[in-house]
Amino acid sequence: MTPPSGSSRPSRTARAAALGRAVGYAGHRDDLAEQLLPWRDAALARRLRYRVDGAGRQGRFLRPTTAVLAAHTTLRMAVIDDLVRDAVADGADQVVVLGAGLDTRAWRLPELATTRVLELDLPEIQSGKQLRLGGTPARAEEVRFVPVDFHTADLDRVLADAGHQAHEPTIWLWEGVTMYLDEPSVRATLEALAGRSAAGSRLAMTFAVPALLGDSGPGRILSPGARAAFDLLGEPLRTLMTAADVRMLLRDVGVEDLVLSDFAAWAATLGVDPPRNPLAAEHLAVATWH
Repeated sequence: MTPPSGSSRPSRTARAAALGRAVGYAGHRDDLAEQLLPWRDAALARRLRYRVDGAGRQGRFLRPTTAVLAAHTTLRMAVIDDLVRDAVADGADQVVVLGAGLDTRAWRLPELATTRVLELDLPEIQSGKQLRLGGTPARAEEVRFVPVDFHTADLDRVLADAGHQAHEPTIWLWEGVTMYLDEPSVRATLEALAGRSAAGSRLAMTFAVPALLGDSGPGRILSPGARAAFDLLGEPLRTLMTAADVRMLLRDVGVEDLVLSDFAAWAATLGVDPPRNPLAAEHLAVATWH
């Protein structure tokens, strides 16, 4: 999630996602997310987490919107964490996080101990993140911060210059970003990834479906002012895609092995009873190159 150029603060949506992960849901939590938040957000996370931990029943003691945010961002994180673990176990030893923002996996997951992680984002966002991390040791063998603007960069060249090894399997993580990019940028990014994906490479990409703006389905709860709300947050929605759109887009870049899932599927996979969730209009695509 990329804020306007020139800002050293993470975007409001990145902060909201980290806040939700810091609060946690159903036994899952990002224990480093609070450290990366501005102090006001961090204080709010502590207060909300206290309510959850002290009460035991999250939905009863949090406002519905906060419970939904915590559930959605935390279960999304947990499902993708498991995908990363599986890919590493299958032999992938490099991870590329696209629009990394406040992602903490390189500092949280012990499974990355022999893995090189490349984090791509705007340089000013990366400098702020590094400042907040301080001396926190990474769990990954190596973390490289790679400055990039997805709207303008030659991503193939950026990755090559950063030391990405195109002949080795890669775990590509693209979480909570595509809806804020225009469609040509999404397509160009996927084409660049495909060109650098050795057999065994995997992509975990989230995308927003048109239901978010009220056409149908679970996102209709947000529909009356959804686009205006995202505009006010400083991150206007630019690309919404149906499952068919995503299948076609990934097929165009050579992916045949594709699994799509939504919030309900994430909860089922993790054995969690989910709350009613209007953010279910964000889905996950997991692609594998053979």
